[in-house]
Amino acid sequence: MRIFFFYFLLFSFVFLLPNYTFAQKIPINIVKIYDGDTLFINMDKNFFYLRLVGIDCYETKNISRAYKQACTDNLTVEEVIKKGLYSKKYLEDLHKKAQIVSFKFMGQDKYKRTLGVLYFDDENINEKLLENNICKPYTYKKRENN
Repeated sequence: MRIFFFYFLLFSFVFLLPNYTFAQKIPINIVKIYDGDTLFINMDKNFFYLRLVGIDCYETKNISRAYKQACTDNLTVEEVIKKGLYSKKYLEDLHKKAQIVSFKFMGQDKYKRTLGVLYFDDENINEKLLENNICKPYTYKKRENN
């Protein structure tokens, strides 16, 4: 199923969107903001998750990753979740003010999620989240072929 989704996205980008290249902004609609770095979006009637590339926000729920973030950053899980909810609200508030929402496709991560840079109007939201200490920088590991 995941391989089908990957080829569907690839087909969409290559054949259905001939006016776009990977360096261009692609207009989207945000269906749901899950946290500060993960969105569910609609692009030309195609729905998929968008993971903001190069950043990592705190989790919004009490899951195992929240415990890892708490341990790594010397926080309680409650503090991690509070920071995660703050980053989600910050992103939602920015979205409410935006006239134009778009993203630049940057590939896939090891979990086959679509990676991208989010733009509200002409503002790079990934950079804005970093500049305002809403998230931390994150480098993606290359997917291993197993």
